[in-house]
Amino acid sequence: MAVLTEDDPIEGVAPALTGLVDSLRVPEEFSWQEYENDTRTKEKLASWQIGSAHRLQDLAALLEKHPSLVKVHVAPIILAVASFVGDDPFITAQARSTAVGCLDAIARAHVTADEQRAMVKVTLESGIKPLFIGNIHPVINPETGRKLPRAAGGAGAAQDFYEDQLWKQRGIGCWNTIRWCIQHLGREDIDEIWPLIIPPVMTILEDYDPPFKIRGLLIVRDLLERVSGGLLKRTGIDTLFYSAFTTALTFLTSPETPSLLPLTISCYRLLVEKTTDPSSQTFYEKLWDLVSRGIINPWAWAGDNLEIMIASVDALPELVISLGIGSSRFLKAFIPQLSDNLIPKPYTLISRRLQLSSAKCLIVIIQECKPRIASWNGRILDGILRCWVSLQEAGESGDTDGELSATLSQCLQDLCIALPEATPDLHKNEFCRLRELDETMFTPLLPPISEL
Repeated sequence: MAVLTEDDPIEGVAPALTGLVDSLRVPEEFSWQEYENDTRTKEKLASWQIGSAHRLQDLAALLEKHPSLVKVHVAPIILAVASFVGDDPFITAQARSTAVGCLDAIARAHVTADEQRAMVKVTLESGIKPLFIGNIHPVINPETGRKLPRAAGGAGAAQDFYEDQLWKQRGIGCWNTIRWCIQHLGREDIDEIWPLIIPPVMTILEDYDPPFKIRGLLIVRDLLERVSGGLLKRTGIDTLFYSAFTTALTFLTSPETPSLLPLTISCYRLLVEKTTDPSSQTFYEKLWDLVSRGIINPWAWAGDNLEIMIASVDALPELVISLGIGSSRFLKAFIPQLSDNLIPKPYTLISRRLQLSSAKCLIVIIQECKPRIASWNGRILDGILRCWVSLQEAGESGDTDGELSATLSQCLQDLCIALPEATPDLHKNEFCRLRELDETMFTPLLPPISEL
């Protein structure tokens, strides 16, 4: 890169900026499914990855010397740099760190709300919109961001929607840019930018490929945290989101399911909370439906896939908290499964993780469903005791996993505090019998008698 000084006119600096921005465009080969099997391509992309971090540093230095460049060329700069703020395979840790610093400097240069909105708008309009113009969702009006009453283009439009996806080849990383743009919009700005946000977001969210669904869900989660329920319902996008989330919950056998499942559940829950009255029947019916589709159904499919089981168990507490005592209709499914998850299996690190996730989840269920727990205390206590004994035996044999086992032990102790709060008399008796049975084994597990 040519040596530039602060005194260089902006016209003289612009070509250097253009060259850097162009060099940061992610090579199309990263979109090839089999690129890792081609040695030459793999080496080329590895070289580009290493160089991208250095080029980002050069760009940051250039913008620091010539801050006026940001105002004049903000869209291409953000489009290029924000591509590196995700977790995609083409992004190195160094590139991500440099990109974040560069974008923070750009955001600081656009101080007022009007400047931030203009920055996002021009980036979406001139950088993102052209990438998706050929793949508009068939039920979206691209000019208004509203749901159409029927699909545009007839029956074949749904298939055409997936053809010639320019955004996947020439816009790799654009999903990270869209997400960054949404994160830098004020809540009051969403309405104005809506037509620029929704078309690309729906295209990514409704893609047939699970990794792109995940990227779409990450964007939607950020959007749901900022958008009003009124706008979602007024534009009809709430129904499209519900449909997309329901579809995502059917992807139960892909390698991405452990990531896709909890993210979909989180977005679905946010959407329900945004668009329905929390005291209404509709609120509970939608969340009950989500529990059935997103938790219980995956449990039936998971089989020996503990990653899927862990993902669903980790997603459950937020639903239980949202439903409160309304969660009790599923106790016949929750308690047996979670208690069985505590029972020791042939040891692996992942099986220990499942025990920990299940213990944490049971604590939340007990707290939220106290009036209905009494009839389940025996089943829960059985799982706790089996898990505790296995931990103690593993410790005696030296077969421990340090922090994970210590955290699980603490969760089991917390469970033994939570259970008497739900059924005090019965568990006072049970705990006393356990101490009589083996004081050395069970006293560390149980709360002091004075606390019962």
